[in-house]
Amino acid sequence: MTEINRALVLGGGVAGLSAAETLADLGWQVTLVERNGYLGGHSKNWACMATESCNRCSACAVSDRIHRVVSHPGIDVRTLARLVDLQGEDGNFQARIESVDAPARRICRSHPHFVLGVSETLEVAKVVLAMGFQTFDPSELPLLNYNRLEGVVTIADTDEYLREDRLSEFFAADEDRIAFIQCVGSRDRQRGRDYCSQFCCKASVRLARKLLFERPDLKITIYYIDLQVTGKEFRTFHEQMQSRIRFVQGTPAEILPAEEGDGLRVKVFDPETGEIGYEEHDRVILATGQTPNPINREFAERLGIELGPDGFLALGDPGRSTRSSRPGVYLTGACAGPTDLATACTQALATAAEIGRPSGDYTPNRHLMATGSTRL
Repeated sequence: MTEINRALVLGGGVAGLSAAETLADLGWQVTLVERNGYLGGHSKNWACMATESCNRCSACAVSDRIHRVVSHPGIDVRTLARLVDLQGEDGNFQARIESVDAPARRICRSHPHFVLGVSETLEVAKVVLAMGFQTFDPSELPLLNYNRLEGVVTIADTDEYLREDRLSEFFAADEDRIAFIQCVGSRDRQRGRDYCSQFCCKASVRLARKLLFERPDLKITIYYIDLQVTGKEFRTFHEQMQSRIRFVQGTPAEILPAEEGDGLRVKVFDPETGEIGYEEHDRVILATGQTPNPINREFAERLGIELGPDGFLALGDPGRSTRSSRPGVYLTGACAGPTDLATACTQALATAAEIGRPSGDYTPNRHLMATGSTRL
């Protein structure tokens, strides 16, 4: 039987792009399938967080990776496409992909020729699932009054203002009190989301620094449960901001209109005193967490792989392999659990290393095999 040297990667976000590029560099022919009309996933909408120097937010790195992927001779890109069937076994799969209807505005103007026109059946040896996550909708928490009170926004909303150079529309010249609320949609046992979304703390501190660079007069408060300051580089970055940002342990339970004039009041529980108080701010930015992609359940049923109790796809051998419960099908990035950008890229490298070269003579580099569910 002729050896199949094609791999199928589902998902064109950071993890999928990283996996596709690395597999292609190892000698695989790769078909990258993305349901949207563009590549980049959530990171496509990030604003650059550079101030007087680069803050390693990776916004530009994502654009660079997209360029490398679309120009790689070993990668075929299919956008507005989805996997509808996967038959066969490890090393010899038959994958059928079909087109997805979408408004023309969702099609990337730079690469309209990537849009899948007719259904295709591909012979592939390996399949990598990298469908990412869904951002938590803060409207599910009515006490936060998102979309009800002017001035309550999300990190993604704020990124949009920055990216489009419309920060003057974000807050008026006389508004200088900004608050961030961490863990919105995460660390919530009652709703079955008792996990850390991994990227929110870093994203908030970087965004706060960017806002201070644009408006040095701002008074910024970050409310948190447990601030995740992992990694030597980010710990240093966090320490540098201690004198410029007020960090308050305790997550506001409610956002209300100010008692007088414009502005907002946040209801805060002080864990040290055990008392509830109110603080006033002009804008409140919600650090919304990651939730499972709704498509996970569909894929688990269609592909015959296990789904975890939290709604994320389950690894077959956590901590040792990126394989799913179905041989030949691998998981990388946030489809298998909340993750930041750096870890998603590392997981993609681990998956590519585990799959190896088409000839099978590639020995995985074991230090890349960490697959814990943990934005750069």
